[in-house]
Amino acid sequence: MDEFNKETINEENLAELSNDEIKEIIFKSNDRQLSFFHRIAQCNIIMSYSQLEDLIQEDNIYEYIKNRDEKEILSSSYNRLINSFNKNNLDMTEKEIDEEVKGLLEIRKELYSLISAMEGYEIELSYMIELLNYQMMKLSGEKEYKNVKVDYKEIEYIIDIIERELNNSIHQYNAFIEKVSKIVGIVPFRMSKFKYFSIIESTLKRNFVSYPLNHVETKIEDYKLTFDSSLMGDYGVLFDHCFAQIQKFKNTDFKTKSSEELEKILDEMDILWTKILKIKTFIYVQGILSNKLIGMYLIKKKLNESLLNYSIFEEWLKYLEEPSEQLLEELLLKSKEELENIGSKFLEESAYLDKLSEKIDGRDEKIYEEIEDEMLSNLDIIKCIGDEDFVKYEVLFNKDSEIITEDYLEQIIDSLIRYINRSIVSMGNLERKIRMRRLLSYIDLPFESSEEFIEYVEYSLDERVVSREEILFTIDALNYIFSQTDEEGQ
Repeated sequence: MDEFNKETINEENLAELSNDEIKEIIFKSNDRQLSFFHRIAQCNIIMSYSQLEDLIQEDNIYEYIKNRDEKEILSSSYNRLINSFNKNNLDMTEKEIDEEVKGLLEIRKELYSLISAMEGYEIELSYMIELLNYQMMKLSGEKEYKNVKVDYKEIEYIIDIIERELNNSIHQYNAFIEKVSKIVGIVPFRMSKFKYFSIIESTLKRNFVSYPLNHVETKIEDYKLTFDSSLMGDYGVLFDHCFAQIQKFKNTDFKTKSSEELEKILDEMDILWTKILKIKTFIYVQGILSNKLIGMYLIKKKLNESLLNYSIFEEWLKYLEEPSEQLLEELLLKSKEELENIGSKFLEESAYLDKLSEKIDGRDEKIYEEIEDEMLSNLDIIKCIGDEDFVKYEVLFNKDSEIITEDYLEQIIDSLIRYINRSIVSMGNLERKIRMRRLLSYIDLPFESSEEFIEYVEYSLDERVVSREEILFTIDALNYIFSQTDEEGQ
């Protein structure tokens, strides 16, 4: 059969096709899907451009960045990314494409360093806000709960609700984890350091057994960052104006401040929080834009130019000739319509491949190996365009599927415990508890059983070890989250 496509293939003539013809059909389908990814990336980039322009024009994002070098890096990377997009439709040699991808990867690496620093400031500021809020809760609680006693029947009622919530979601893994994490993040932290480290060690050994080494290393680094970002990477080096403001908050003794003074400090924190999030968003969107462009150039290198559709890109070039708000709105609308259209085509292509896969079952094993090799060669492209988290380069393009050994798992968990132990030395009692509680809430299922978890909650609501105001505040907070859960379930 010399000529075939998905419209002409049917059950009758499929049996007549040779292995090479079957491969060609599947490879052509893969190429069509890659061309869809290329079109998706074009639409995503146009939408990212609109978001970045809003941050520049409406939010004056560059005014938030005090360091001239960092401002220049972000301005330059933005211009380079847009210029790269503008020439994606040009005829290019393989060498030129490789050089373009190399340049984009350098931009991506630089952006990742910047966003890592901002994430560190975001985490550290969030701890300062939590410490301040605790002090405000304590001051308001002394008034609000002045004549209120702890009702132990209400504690029993709360425990019953927790048990019911856990039982209701016992077969829904993600929902179960989320509920445990929320509760751990709310109840007062009451646990010895040695018990804490024992739970961390046993939980991570259980959670990471038989996991890829790279995945475990990344998660451990995330846990370190979550617990204390000030010891990581470029914290205090990049965006030093953020560092200076956070240090000012860290050096403030909230216990000596009145409610009015705390409110004023909280306003300052909120302003810095907004600035950090806007700068982080500006970096993040550029990072995602770099992902899309890398994927587009890898597709351009792999596919024949005739398979690539630049219709939305042509509209983009028209906008560049005479930029206006109206033309951009029209372009964004066309991009959304294009994405919906591509979504339908993806479904058609998937259904076609599923049907084809059913009919070639039992063919020579070699055909499956060759098809699998072709699909694996496209994996980096798909991962790059699909990366909406802007993950570390080594994670995104990791080809090592080695499973972590028991010995190395013990070593890497021990490195986390030593990191935490070193970090808490300089902390006050309250800050230590808040940080230890947050990390515990971030780790999946940090108890051996539901019974052990319930015992922990009961102990955390015991008036012999926790202040009356904190227990009453916690009960109100738990009642609130359970009422929200009930509303969502209705």
